[in-house]
This record gives sequence, C-alpha cells and structure tokens, in this order.
Amino acid sequence: MRLTTMTNPGPAAAAVLALLAIPAQAQQPAAAAAPASATALRTIILPAGMDIAITPDEALSSKWLKTGDSITFTTLNPVIAEGAVLIPRGTHGVGTVVYARKTGAFGRSGKLDVSFQALTLKGFRIPLEGRYSTKGEGNAGAVIGAWAAIGVLGGAVVHGHSARVEDGEALHARTVQSQAFVVRAPVVAAR
Repeated sequence: MRLTTMTNPGPAAAAVLALLAIPAQAQQPAAAAAPASATALRTIILPAGMDIAITPDEALSSKWLKTGDSITFTTLNPVIAEGAVLIPRGTHGVGTVVYARKTGAFGRSGKLDVSFQALTLKGFRIPLEGRYSTKGEGNAGAVIGAWAAIGVLGGAVVHGHSARVEDGEALHARTVQSQAFVVRAPVVAAR
C-alpha cells in the first residue's frame, strides 16, 4: 500500500481524488444500501505514525498565549492512500499550549511549546501526537549596550523577542493509531 500527501494536485489528480473517504466508525447501515451499480465500498487502513503536515489557523505567540490554552490548526495537504483522499486538505484539528513564557528583563526571550491532539473529520476524532517548540531571539547585544550606557537598570528595561509560529508555517504531527476508512469508489463497468 502506498500512502502519500499531495501538494497542489492538478486537474487530472483532482479527478482521481474525487473519491469520498469516510472513517469506518462513521458508516451507517444506510450507506451499504447504495446501488451496487453506482459505487462499491472498500476499506483502507491509515497506519499509526503517518506524518500529517499541519499549520496553525492563526499566528501563535508567547506574547498572548498562556500554558493550557487551546489552539486550532488545519491540514496543509490531503492524505491519500490507494488513490483515495482519506484526510482532505483543510481538515481541522485541536492542540494545546504546553508551555508559554513571555519575554523578560535583561533580554530574556519568550518560549512556546505546543502539542497536537487530534483532527476532526466528519464528526469523528483522529488522534494525533506531536509537539513543536520555539523561542524568540534574545536581546543580549542591547542588554550589554544598555548596561554600558546606564548601568544595571538599563539592562532591566531591555526585553527579548516573543516566540512565534506564523499561520501557514508547516508543522508536523503523526497519527497515534491505525484508522480504518471506508471509501466509496465508482464502479467501472466491465467491457
């Protein structure tokens, strides 16, 4: 089985990707009642550990986030297996700020550590694991200059830079467990 993520699929690829993936637990008996001549159902397994490219829905910063805050993100690319889109681009997910520290005196930089918990697809949760940590740049040069100019008090008023993650920045998470998807695929008539 070949699993891929695609960036910017072209028109031909979009036709192949028109298959509809539904998490297996979402299947209802009515779904099986679809005419056999129109579609066929098959199961595709998305393995544990599959890399998912994600991006925050808005910029994240140690300037305004606190430890314990919730964050949201979306997938950057579709996750495709056996020609079917299992997780579409733009699927929403949630995470948590594990640690946030604002900038401080004497050039201390801000820090931000976030974790990714899950994607939500058609009302069902796909557990994820992954963390991302970043810190702002310190401001040691300005602290030294301020000390030289006006002493220790000068260094106390110089702060470092906040830690930031921009919206659109590519981050990565992984699936925690295997996930079965039931895919409706068009039936091609035999010739």
